Amino acid sequence: MRNLFILVLLAPFGGLASEQNELQPDDESPWFCHNLDCPKYSLVKKYETFEVRSYEASHWMTTEVEGKYMNAVSKGFMRLFRYIQGDNEAGQKIPMTAPVAVVVYPTAEGTGMTNNHSVSFFVPPASDPPKPKDARIHTLSVPAGTLYVRSFGGFAMGTTNVDQAKALADDLKAEGLSFDEKRFVAAGYDPPFRPFNRHNEVWRPCQGNLQNLEVLLLCIWQNLYQVGEEQISSIGKGICVLLGISVEDTQKDIEYLVRKILNLRLFDDENGKHWCKSVMDKQYEVLCVSQFTLQCILKGNKPDYHAAMPTEQSEPFYNDFLEHMRKTYKPEVIKDGKFGAYMQVHIQNDGPVTIELESPTGPADLKQQAKLEKQQQRKEKTRNKGPSESGKEKAAARAKVDPSASSGAEGDVSSEREP
Repeated sequence: MRNLFILVLLAPFGGLASEQNELQPDDESPWFCHNLDCPKYSLVKKYETFEVRSYEASHWMTTEVEGKYMNAVSKGFMRLFRYIQGDNEAGQKIPMTAPVAVVVYPTAEGTGMTNNHSVSFFVPPASDPPKPKDARIHTLSVPAGTLYVRSFGGFAMGTTNVDQAKALADDLKAEGLSFDEKRFVAAGYDPPFRPFNRHNEVWRPCQGNLQNLEVLLLCIWQNLYQVGEEQISSIGKGICVLLGISVEDTQKDIEYLVRKILNLRLFDDENGKHWCKSVMDKQYEVLCVSQFTLQCILKGNKPDYHAAMPTEQSEPFYNDFLEHMRKTYKPEVIKDGKFGAYMQVHIQNDGPVTIELESPTGPADLKQQAKLEKQQQRKEKTRNKGPSESGKEKAAARAKVDPSASSGAEGDVSSEREP
């Protein structure tokens, strides 16, 4: 949610141009990195025309450039290339890495691009890059995240990248997957003098980190909330909810997260079995704290909070969230603090257990979430019923009730699912 913009900045984009583009082993880079250091990822799912990758956290040297695509990329590349060739405060030469990642902002119709771009070089995890002499170059840290990737060969011009990114967007929409439509990243892995077996990618980040209500749950033994020297709230055993509200959040986000928070099985049962009981099952307390910093977007090393809902809107929204919590559970066990105040939250975290929740981004996510919840409910019903009778036993039982049933009907009965 809160890291979507960063992921977009540094995500190379790709699809499935080659059967070689499979899982990336821990001890080596993919074939298209050509033995250069490149970001580590694992394959989550492979579709016909694109794949879903889970990337590790990474660091990049980046610079912003304005102008037509090819000219802007050339300027940005040479600026970064001079940096790795020794134009830095340490005079240190740094090995080349892959890919060269370029942020592209398509026009509204998706067939062109604006003149604003960011060009980035990947920084290997073990390295400590020297400070640039050029003030236009800065370091960007990207947290771990999920990307949709489409790959293609040949020489990637500006229009080629736009066409490939649009094709990826069309495929993602066809699959009902949410993604950032405002920008994408084009990634190139080859020098211009390599004529064959070239590999290019376009990436679109998995939507979620910027546009949804975000909740951080902490399973606690004791929690104290102070403003200055004044103690505002305190609870014993229960959970502390840090709530980040984005500009896109609605009442549906409140309903979804209240249901999740109160029913999440975080606690032991009476026999000591883990992850069996919810906060409502245990009759524990809940402390809620509004936390706009959960909607942080890093711009270089500076946090930006424009994704957070403004105070005049977020305060009534937060109060609606509290009211829904109290109506769903018990009013006396839902505690909160002073909205918008500078605060000190003292937490004794049990475990520690810390869980991040975010509300679905759209209809496709809601549909998938409902499907998963129904599957889980069926599993729980089956578990509560104990061992189920075999298919043969079911068929025999049906035959006794309906002696006229054919063998085909018995076969149908034996293949029925339990409710």
